[in-house]
Amino acid sequence: MINANFLIKPTWEHPQSVKVFTTTRLGGVSAPPFNEFNLGMNAGDDPERVLQNRRMLSALIPDDPIWLKQVHGNNVSTPASRLAQDQGPFEADAAVTNRANEVLAILTADCMPVLFTSKRGDVVGAA
Repeated sequence: MINANFLIKPTWEHPQSVKVFTTTRLGGVSAPPFNEFNLGMNAGDDPERVLQNRRMLSALIPDDPIWLKQVHGNNVSTPASRLAQDQGPFEADAAVTNRANEVLAILTADCMPVLFTSKRGDVVGAA
């Protein structure tokens, strides 16, 4: 299991019902140059190690995350159900949901993630 010290939790004000964190590169199983906690399937890392890292992440969250295939455009995904995940990742650069316990995941390297929520916490998004 990943050490909670390897997570960055925001200090901005948000509803208690919204759980937010950012992972770091520490605490995973990927070998250099991907070390250690690589979650991206398209960087050239061993896919089994990436899947192991993703399983470690899944232990911290209420459901499997919705992974986006980021396309550097202006598409926003509004996943209607978990069944859509069976068709592979959504091609989009942001996702928004109003479903409780639905986990949105945004992969970043040298980009800053943008996370947002309604004041009530009933709508959240990641870009």
